Amino acid sequence: MENEPLKSISEGFPEFFYDLLAYVIPSVYLVLGLALILGRVNEIFSFEPLINVNIIFNIFLIIIMFGFLYLIGQLLTTFSNILVWKIPVWLIDSFRNKKLGKKSHYTIDWYDGYRKLEIEKPKIANLVTKRYSRWISSRNIIMANIILLIINSFQRQIYGWFIFVSMALFIVDLILRKKWLDTYIEKLIKLAKLN
Repeated sequence: MENEPLKSISEGFPEFFYDLLAYVIPSVYLVLGLALILGRVNEIFSFEPLINVNIIFNIFLIIIMFGFLYLIGQLLTTFSNILVWKIPVWLIDSFRNKKLGKKSHYTIDWYDGYRKLEIEKPKIANLVTKRYSRWISSRNIIMANIILLIINSFQRQIYGWFIFVSMALFIVDLILRKKWLDTYIEKLIKLAKLN
């Protein structure tokens, strides 16, 4: 028993945890940002009308709220994949005058190998899922910041600089996480002998 490798803590987490990380957290960031810009924070945190309501109704309301945040997260993921990742990558590749057919180091070359890993070695793939979810979370927060910047420009609030700095930090985080993810997954795929 002492010689057995320690299991990663992430192996015990259900899939919902990774959905929470990738979808719900960026959605909460977006909703709170919108509430702040539009001056609706007090309305969001006003729980007084719910205190005297049936507990079953409150649980039902929380489930609906999480479902709503999850749907926002899905939309953020779709648009962030195009606007935050694919279009910038295409522009960078065009600017660098890449030869036709030569892949950029910004592309996700390991995705097919990761999917194969998910089917054949689910415990190993779970280690990847955690890191991949963090990367998607950063990408979605950048998309949320773009939305907040646009709305803030119309509302003329004072939060523009904070949103801009937050977006810049998450862009750096996204690029670094992508590099770490590439290295980590390539090593796992080689170890699993799935290439």
